[in-house]
Amino acid sequence: MPLYVILSKLTDKGAQTVFKKPERILEVNKELEEMGLRVIHQYLVFGD
Repeated sequence: MPLYVILSKLTDKGAQTVFKKPERILEVNKELEEMGLRVIHQYLVFGD
């Protein structure tokens, strides 16, 4: 099975949502699984 790496960037509003409601990350994972994807790991990096 192929393994893919996805790089995404949050908007300011998206970052505020995750800060106020961290469980949103798990909700997004479930939405992705409904599309046939499986999230194995997630990492967060700061900076430019």
